[in-house]
Amino acid sequence: MEKNTSQLDAWACYDKDKTVTIKECIFMKRMILDLKIMEEYKAYLYDEERSKATIEKYMRDITHFYKYLPEGNKQITKEVLVRYKNSLSDQYKISSINSMIVALNGLLEFMKLSNLKLKLYRVQSSVFYEEDKELTKNEYKRLLDTALRGGNIRLYMLLQTICGTGIRVSEHRYITVESLKNGKAIVHNKGKVRVIFI
Repeated sequence: MEKNTSQLDAWACYDKDKTVTIKECIFMKRMILDLKIMEEYKAYLYDEERSKATIEKYMRDITHFYKYLPEGNKQITKEVLVRYKNSLSDQYKISSINSMIVALNGLLEFMKLSNLKLKLYRVQSSVFYEEDKELTKNEYKRLLDTALRGGNIRLYMLLQTICGTGIRVSEHRYITVESLKNGKAIVHNKGKVRVIFI
């Protein structure tokens, strides 16, 4: 009987340690993160019609995890994942950590390792909008002045558009000459459609 490549890998694992079954060897092989799997996951995200920005973010987060794994041992275990999650809290805010975990959990699901998925940090959402996170009028004027002083008219106009309409940075492409004539822009983002009045 001829063995396929994954079976050959499994047999090699089996031959090294007779206490490990072939099935366990195949599972252990599946737990190794390599660049080929990362590329396959990237292609999968394209097939799922994720936005270019989402794919870039996911791949950046997964690459960060890949670099965290020790050289020569890229095996994914629950212990390694939890240690990685804990290491992120020294450098990132909870919301950033959660977005990185979402990217990593997507990869784990793709690799058929859903049992290793990490839990997101729970975030108590504020009922009231925090004023210190809101751009003040003086800060807004300073941004505009800096753009003008730097001769960056495009940035000047972009800042006015974003602040005047409340759109996300990624949605600015929907503000076109046609949308200005119509007095509204139709924004398609994250599977949702909304109208922005200009």
